[in-house]
Amino acid sequence: MITIFAESITDRRLLERLLADLGPGCAFRVIHADGRDAARPLARTHLAIAHQPVALVMDAETTDTARIMQLQRDLEDYFLWVSQGVPFRVVQFIPEVEVVFFHHPEVLRRFLGDRLDKHAVVAGRFAPRAVLEELLQGSSLTELIERLTEEDLEELRKHETVAELRSFVESSDVHSLAVSSRSA
Repeated sequence: MITIFAESITDRRLLERLLADLGPGCAFRVIHADGRDAARPLARTHLAIAHQPVALVMDAETTDTARIMQLQRDLEDYFLWVSQGVPFRVVQFIPEVEVVFFHHPEVLRRFLGDRLDKHAVVAGRFAPRAVLEELLQGSSLTELIERLTEEDLEELRKHETVAELRSFVESSDVHSLAVSSRSA
C-alpha cells in the first residue's frame, strides 16, 4: 500500500478524487496533516517504520525554479536517509495544489461561469488559493471539489504533477521504482 501525505483536508480530498479511478491493484490511502511542517515528519516516520512506499504531496509555495529544485533535493535527501530502498516520491505542486484548476480553466468555468476571466486564470497560476477564494464568493473549495464531474476529473488528471503522482501509485511493481525522483 502506498500512503500519500497531503498538507490539508482539502488537498487530501482533491487527491482522493483525482486518484479514485485507479484500478483495484492500486492500493493507496491519503492522509492529511496540518500543514507542510507536519506532513514531512509524518511521511518520513511512516516510511521508516512501516517500510511501505510513501508520497509527500506539498505546495512549493513559490514559482522560483531554483528554490523549487533546492527544496526537492533537500526533501529527497531527508527521505533517502530512512528509506532503506523503499520507494518514495516528493511531489510539489507549483506553487500550490489548486493550480490544477488554472491549468484547466474549462473545469472552473463550468463552476464559476462569467466570474472566471483571462486575468483570473493568469493570476491563478501564481496565487491559485487566493484567487480561488476570491472567485468562489459564497462557495467553498470543498464544495467545488465535491461537485467535480467525472469529465472534470479526467481533465484535471492531465496536469503534469497529477500525472506524476498517478504514475507512482499505478506502478504495478512499486518496488521496482527508483528510490526517488529528482525532477521538479
